[in-house]
Amino acid sequence: MDWIARAGVADFDRIVDRFFRAEHETLSDASPRAEAALKRLTAKGYLNARSLVLNGAKAPTTAKPNPRARHHVLRAYSLTARASESLELPPPPRLRESFGEHHLKTLDALDNLERQHRAAGNQVLGFKMETQLMSERFEGKDFRARAARTQEVTSKLPDAQLAIQRPDGSVQQVNVEYVSAKYSNQMIREKATAWTGQPTVWAVPNQATAERVLAVTGQLAVLV
Repeated sequence: MDWIARAGVADFDRIVDRFFRAEHETLSDASPRAEAALKRLTAKGYLNARSLVLNGAKAPTTAKPNPRARHHVLRAYSLTARASESLELPPPPRLRESFGEHHLKTLDALDNLERQHRAAGNQVLGFKMETQLMSERFEGKDFRARAARTQEVTSKLPDAQLAIQRPDGSVQQVNVEYVSAKYSNQMIREKATAWTGQPTVWAVPNQATAERVLAVTGQLAVLV
């Protein structure tokens, strides 16, 4: 529950892989157990089930593919307000439907980064998404009603931040930013400037965007 609260919204497969799948199992093997557990938590009022519509439909399975089938739908879960309050966990986010893909790509980048650091012998201490970073920076005050102020604030915060501890005991915060193809070079430059001196992982959807990130920041991006 704590991880789902911090993730904000998490898709079914990710929850299965992280919490239900044993090392020798496939996602399909573990899915029935996860399905039953998540259904119970939803029935008891701890989780909300929702759908996220993403761009880029899977390959058609018919000889005559539907040219309008440009999206696919994922099942996802978030904490209810009741669960957040009773368990003293971060409140559920107001995730816009149009931001769903960006959010899940950020979680993909976080997952990859966690695996890399564990493989390198570092300890993963936890992570925070942008909404939690914003809340902490402004002591929980809600600036979402002020569109201009919100834009100014969020442009200087990463999509997520991962905390790791190295074998020597030192702790480091690593920024994670998903750069969609819609990002302009100016947007990338402003974020890179705001985070000068901070370790940052740039995640991208394609090679063309990776090349733009490299040209603007001088850093290699990871494909997710």
